[in-house]
Amino acid sequence: MSRVTVEICSRTFAYPSECPCCGSVPDSEVPIQFKASNRTIAANTVRELLFPYCSRCVGHVRIWETGSMASSVIMLTGISGGIVIALSQTALGGLLVFGAALVAAVIVTSIMQSRARSHCLPSCASGAKAVVFYGWSGSTNTFAFESAAYTARFAEQNATKLASVDPGLRHLLEAHKVARLQVPTPASATRTVPPPRDLKQWLAHLDHQPTRVSRRIAFGRALDVVSDPDERATLVHVVCSAELAPIFARIDGVASSTRRRELQRALSDVRADNIPEELREAELVDLDRRIRSTLPPM
Repeated sequence: MSRVTVEICSRTFAYPSECPCCGSVPDSEVPIQFKASNRTIAANTVRELLFPYCSRCVGHVRIWETGSMASSVIMLTGISGGIVIALSQTALGGLLVFGAALVAAVIVTSIMQSRARSHCLPSCASGAKAVVFYGWSGSTNTFAFESAAYTARFAEQNATKLASVDPGLRHLLEAHKVARLQVPTPASATRTVPPPRDLKQWLAHLDHQPTRVSRRIAFGRALDVVSDPDERATLVHVVCSAELAPIFARIDGVASSTRRRELQRALSDVRADNIPEELREAELVDLDRRIRSTLPPM
């Protein structure tokens, strides 16, 4: 199946509650790097976006990418060695070194990709990452997914933010709707709805989230139900601190110029990231304050 693109006319978007690859409940995350294409992309597009993933699919993605990385190293070594031999000895020798590296890279890639596929479930859409992020155009974020079901669910989850629905996506949404109607919904047991969480419970819930993206999702749900301004401010402060702590730890003790450069890079990423607006504003304020502290006194 050729990929169907989904365009979201917003920096922020919602995730379906499933792994984009196999459909299982996500308990991990994968960074999806921006992929260049023939689309016009804004200079301030984010370099990567987090997507919820299940641990099993994270495992086979890592194997696949390890193979790709090893292949690249082999090819780079072969090219460098080929050039050195061609200049110092013979062109034929350099060509042979390059050819040997090419063969080795193909073999390594094939072995690692086969190993990655062997770790996949029958429901997995791909041994590699099942999400493609084509970047921010200035008005839309564009995605494509290996799974047709996830494509439809992602579009449905963000229906109010769809920039356009091309014939391919429309057909996919219609087919997904028909398939859902044809599968009978099993009767679910009646269950007692728990009382709403108070601030202490929300903080504990946020603290127990295993990944950044799951914490952001939980934070967004908390903001949907918590209306007290002081409680909202507390939630924002706690999540903001958790989000920025790894950045501050990484740059602790480095030169002011390096610290300032890393903070400015983080500032650009936050502006473009998929996070709730209140959290974005808090992170931007904190990062800007840190950047100002690195400037020499006037």
